[in-house]
Amino acid sequence: MTPDMQWRLLVPFTAPQLRFTEELSKTVAGYGVTIRPGSFPLGEIIVCNLPSEDAVRHAFLTLKRGMLIASINVPCGIRIEDDLMILDDNSALPSRKEQPFACPQSRSLERIILKPGPIEYQMSFALPKLMQGIQLGATSKAVAQALSDQRIALACTLYIDSFFETSYEAQFITLIGVLEVLKERGPVSPDAMQLIDGWLEEIRHLEVGEAQSFRGRLNFLKQISLGAGIRRTVTRYLGSDRAREVQELYNIRSKLVHEGERPLELRDNLRQAEIIVRELLAKILVDPRNLSEGRDI
Repeated sequence: MTPDMQWRLLVPFTAPQLRFTEELSKTVAGYGVTIRPGSFPLGEIIVCNLPSEDAVRHAFLTLKRGMLIASINVPCGIRIEDDLMILDDNSALPSRKEQPFACPQSRSLERIILKPGPIEYQMSFALPKLMQGIQLGATSKAVAQALSDQRIALACTLYIDSFFETSYEAQFITLIGVLEVLKERGPVSPDAMQLIDGWLEEIRHLEVGEAQSFRGRLNFLKQISLGAGIRRTVTRYLGSDRAREVQELYNIRSKLVHEGERPLELRDNLRQAEIIVRELLAKILVDPRNLSEGRDI
């Protein structure tokens, strides 16, 4: 490979709610980006004339971050695989259509060009939001800072994954999982801590194995409960009304998971959970003031 070689980056994305019918060219974060139709539910993002492998990797991460924000902005599920392949002139093109890769600009991509299919989404509505989200995610320092936090990154992944689940139950549980990941962590009140310490003293007389088991459970009680942690996070970002809604949704999730009780209005509950989770992620991802409290997120 020569030092002045130009590179082409191809990033397939899976988006069940979106289907492009024509090629679209835009400038995103300084990159000339082409989005073209794929074999549903795939589409492709292509960036040409990248000067180096480092530039290829930077462009890939930038576009992946942009698509994550676009997924929240539309909203819909847009999935891009994490691993990027760097190919030389002689490497075989990937056999998997979902595989992101970069290759020398001179190489032909004809073998893997994908065919468009019929429309299944109101693209006139979705496209402006899609491009707005990509641009924001690709250029915002606040978004880049937020996604460096493993918990926030995992929460975003779960949000996107919820769109790929095939049942209302799985979608709902996955969305509540986002709230669980983002829950606030902290100790219980001093009075409660004193009570637990007293119990820990009392179990010293138990058999060693049993005492160890009790000790683990009692130490767990020193942290605020999962439900309380979720309510605190939602209250901070979205207010007390949303926190009360989330408490109801969390109770529904508990009955669904622990008792198999499916609510009659699960579809409505799912829609409500999706709206709240989307609002919460949007606040956390783009508000630098809130990000400064990241140790609690």
